[in-house]
Amino acid sequence: MKRIKDNLSWALLLSVVLASALPIVSCGGGGDAGTSPASTSLITTGVVTGFGSVFVDGVEFTTDATTKRRHLDDGATDAGSDDRLVFSQGMVVSVQHQPGSNKALKIDFVNNLEGPVTNATASGCTILGVPVTIGANTVIKPNAAALVNGAIAEVSGRPDASGAIPATFIELKPAGTKNVFQIKGIVSNIDTVNKTFKIGTVQGAASNVTVSFASAVLDSSVAGGLTNGMFAEVKTDLAGAATTPIKATKVEAGLKSEVEVELETEHASDPSGGHK
Repeated sequence: MKRIKDNLSWALLLSVVLASALPIVSCGGGGDAGTSPASTSLITTGVVTGFGSVFVDGVEFTTDATTKRRHLDDGATDAGSDDRLVFSQGMVVSVQHQPGSNKALKIDFVNNLEGPVTNATASGCTILGVPVTIGANTVIKPNAAALVNGAIAEVSGRPDASGAIPATFIELKPAGTKNVFQIKGIVSNIDTVNKTFKIGTVQGAASNVTVSFASAVLDSSVAGGLTNGMFAEVKTDLAGAATTPIKATKVEAGLKSEVEVELETEHASDPSGGHK
């Protein structure tokens, strides 16, 4: 599985995980599009709203056999040529394309979190301590009846200011089908004595989750140590997810859409540091 790990402070909680804009990203029609002055690439981030090509927030991006489709949490570098089999309506994705062109070069999906469902109701649930709300436009696979306590849920959406996730996409699997879970967000309140920190889906989230890293493996991407404000991915298992605080099995510098990292790299290489 190709992971993108870095220690950059918060700029975006996952495009695809969280669809806020990078500092180098400015609003564009139908999504969030960004470019650096020397770059020939743009990124549009938004919710998949249809197929026959891929529509993102209502804007059509054409695809063909050359388009790279990447479902990064599942480990696929290039997940095939059928848009409908790789992506789903409701997923927040990042599309890389050329300026003035809606031909998709690469499309990435990264979830916000995945874990066991608790407090399930018709209007939402809690996953790894994060409130997830369901609205009229939330796409739920296979169906809403599968949203029960103990089911494994993968969630995509744009977190609100409190840190809760109004889900645009939820995929549900039966309990016991998976035992590796993750939550991605911003680290705060590191306690080096008790080996805990808080993680929130947005900076300053009121709905943040306390994590114990006492027995966690710290990935090489955080070799310099955990820092407040870093974007991280916390992994846990079924036993760790059921405890308070959540017991991390591994902590990595956060997973981002690869197209976002590529655009960041292009921007960093531009000596002017300006924006368009």
